[in-house]
Amino acid sequence: VTVFSLLRSGDLSTAQSPWRGGGIPTEPVWLFLPSFYHPLWGGWVLRLGECLHLIGPGTASLGWVTLAGAFWLWRRKPRDPEVRWWYASLAFSLAMTLGPWLKLFGVQLYLPLPFYFTHLLPIFSSMQSGMRFHIIAWLFLCLLFAAFLKELRGRLGPRRYRWAFALLLALLAIENVPRTFGMTRWDVPAMARRLKARPDGAVLPVPFGAIFAGLA
Repeated sequence: VTVFSLLRSGDLSTAQSPWRGGGIPTEPVWLFLPSFYHPLWGGWVLRLGECLHLIGPGTASLGWVTLAGAFWLWRRKPRDPEVRWWYASLAFSLAMTLGPWLKLFGVQLYLPLPFYFTHLLPIFSSMQSGMRFHIIAWLFLCLLFAAFLKELRGRLGPRRYRWAFALLLALLAIENVPRTFGMTRWDVPAMARRLKARPDGAVLPVPFGAIFAGLA
């Protein structure tokens, strides 16, 4: 599933880029900070990132509730042997999310990470950032949280587990409240109206990267 998803992210029929093996690193601190999309504390998190010299939010938060559940399960050493592979897959996905080299608090440490070498493969060569692996890490984290709930039910019993599950569900709902998006009016810019009267001046150079900025 990961490979086919990544195949859709680039044009593999073109020549390989001269920056193969490079790419854009991701600040690991953003993975463990609260979500900067939250309507209550999102602004505070962004201001905290500026104080910590974090250059732009590289990726979304993993969530403190899910991380706490996964950490609790790891400390208790679950009986299911398959859970160990989920932890290993989570660690590898997080390492891939960080990009080609380690960047911490805005400082490029240039310590090569797994993404740097995987990026040399043909399938992944069109990727400039490892942020696409964040969703893979989050899926494994969800599996670990489900295993945590199963272990918690065995320890608490059905009656107390119902109260604990209701509390965890409420915490998850509060932590994952999305920020509302305002409506945008796509009016014709004033410059376009002025150029309409002067067709001879309507040819403007536009950087190719602006296409992707406009789509975003």
